[in-house]
Amino acid sequence: MTATSTIEATGDGEHQPGTETALLEPPAPRGTADDLGLAFAFDHGRPGREHGERGELFRFPAADDTGPGPRRLLAMSLYTALVGLVALAVTLRGLLVIVGGDAPGWYQPAFVAAGLIGVGFVVGAFLSIHRRRLPWLMLAAAAVPLAANIVITLGAA
Repeated sequence: MTATSTIEATGDGEHQPGTETALLEPPAPRGTADDLGLAFAFDHGRPGREHGERGELFRFPAADDTGPGPRRLLAMSLYTALVGLVALAVTLRGLLVIVGGDAPGWYQPAFVAAGLIGVGFVVGAFLSIHRRRLPWLMLAAAAVPLAANIVITLGAA
């Protein structure tokens, strides 16, 4: 679809509707996540596609999506805050172990990897907030690397 606009230039530099014609081209189509074979949809899917269809585990909400319920969002946020506070305490303790020089060689990489995996699960949970069970499973899975960090931090001290 091409839009046409007419513009007339006056001597004082202002444009008035009139004689000059400018054609506005629509933007070139961009590839979709499905074209790339990814489970994460960067755009909002093909037209006519139902939300929550298999293959689209994580997606940013579209403009016409209803927001998550306030109870669901509050519950997920409170759980995440609790996990974050425990992770902060474990991280401070782990930092003291590392700075004190008491940590074995495997401790730092294992500690960082478990922390990053936990953060990844939390991010995935919030990106999948429109799904029914997936966010809760991912938040529960985020507790597993945190528990591993607690165990290795207590063992390294």
